[in-house]
Amino acid sequence: DPAKSDFTQLIQVSLAYRKIDWEHTVAGTSGSDDWRAPSEA
Repeated sequence: DPAKSDFTQLIQVSLAYRKIDWEHTVAGTSGSDDWRAPSEA
């Protein structure tokens, strides 16, 4: 794409985790999940 020729970086990100917590403050709800082994991409 010639319009994006100035963008020369490609960034790759990986994420592995065991537990996640989230909260929706407006709705007043929250949740969590916990895995025994981390997830590998």
